[in-house]
Amino acid sequence: MPGGRGTLQGEPDDDSPVQRTALLGLVRRCPQLAFAPIADQLAIDVVRGRLDDATAGALRAFWSDHASLGPDEADRRLPEVVCVLRSADGSVAGACSVSARELPLVGSRRFHVLRTLLPGEARERFFDLLAATYEVLDGEYDGAAGEPIGLCALVEEPERHARPQAEWNGPRTIYAGYLADGRQVRLAYYSAALSASTWPVPPEFDLVPFAAQDTIGADDVIEMWTSAGVLPPAEARRRVGELQLVAIAKQGDLAGVSTRYLHHNEQLRMDLWHFRAFVAPAYRQSFAATLLAVRGREQLSEAYVSGRDTRAAGMIMEIESELLRRLFPNAVWFPADVIYIADAPNGSHVRVHYFPGALAPEPG
Repeated sequence: MPGGRGTLQGEPDDDSPVQRTALLGLVRRCPQLAFAPIADQLAIDVVRGRLDDATAGALRAFWSDHASLGPDEADRRLPEVVCVLRSADGSVAGACSVSARELPLVGSRRFHVLRTLLPGEARERFFDLLAATYEVLDGEYDGAAGEPIGLCALVEEPERHARPQAEWNGPRTIYAGYLADGRQVRLAYYSAALSASTWPVPPEFDLVPFAAQDTIGADDVIEMWTSAGVLPPAEARRRVGELQLVAIAKQGDLAGVSTRYLHHNEQLRMDLWHFRAFVAPAYRQSFAATLLAVRGREQLSEAYVSGRDTRAAGMIMEIESELLRRLFPNAVWFPADVIYIADAPNGSHVRVHYFPGALAPEPG
């Protein structure tokens, strides 16, 4: 299975001062990996921004031998190298670099796209290199406009089968679909691209399943939708069957509702719960929409994890409000914990949340 137990590995056969000095040098160049276990003969050396002539020459030879990369392309790629995988004798056994590109699949947002060359057994360190590369680039990103907002890995079959989950940890990396060539797209957003929202102050209303209460009836919900002009009467009546939660103010008024319906997402090639929340105009300054999203997600997730309803492996939301999109452009919204994956044809931001244990689909 690809991946090792840590990100800095490479225990030598002997414990000579020369070997210890070499390993300490790697730790100094990559201090965030200092406490990782040392198990294999291959060590990750972070070289971004400090590539010496000897390593540059070794990389040129390595690329020529294993990828038939010409001198001009090798020289162009050298500034993009982040990590080198070294054998116990210090020779190059693998390398990874990144290029900054816009991804049409993900709303043409700009990402660092990971490139790896890991021949033979070096391929088992793919996930370690992914983690090390992310940590370096995450430390560089300060949220500046125009800079890549995350790391994208285009995953092939061995790694896809090694980690079939829709969401990985270390770093948090989500499934975002497939390219036309069959490679799976995985996204790990940088910390500065995440939302800084916190859990709101408890509001003055209760959130309960629509079917488990009798304070609010179907006619009340239809009246809220139609009086606000968001739905015509026929569609409002049809949508009653999709009701999930109602937010009831302390005085008994209807403050908002959430609905969900099963929908196949073409980009992700998965069946997901399509979640919607609507808040009555009088309660727009409250946290009703956030709470509906959080409680709705928790309810659907619990049903999936318990096995009561496994028809969908996650939920998806489309943020139609231009104001919300402008005020909260962050890649991940907390506490709702929904992650940006695309723009809808109407300009809405599409966001997804995968339930624990959800698996990404195979291509085809």
